[in-house]
Parts: sequence; C-alpha cells; structure tokens
Amino acid sequence: MTSRSIYILSGPAGVGKSTTSKKLVQQLERSSYISGDVISHLRQEIPAFKWVNEA
Repeated sequence: MTSRSIYILSGPAGVGKSTTSKKLVQQLERSSYISGDVISHLRQEIPAFKWVNEA
C-alpha cells in the first residue's frame, strides 16, 4: 500500500506560502500545487474531494 499525504500550508499574506508550496511540488514525485483561491471558489454542492475515490 502506498502512503499518500496532503500538505496544507497556511499563514498570513506575504509569508511565502505559494513560493514554499511551489518549491515543495518540485521536490515531491507525483505532486501538484492547487491554489487556495481555486479551493475557496469550489461550489458547495460539488464534493471537493470526489476525485480521490475515482482512481
């Protein structure tokens, strides 16, 4: 069984969350960066993590 992780970086504006996240993606195999703006604009009726069970 393969271990899977989700990393969520949070903090005040201007501390480097996006920069750190993008560098983390470069270091991790099979990873992606999803902006918080994308997540916050998801419609409430759509299950945000539906794709997890579709693999």
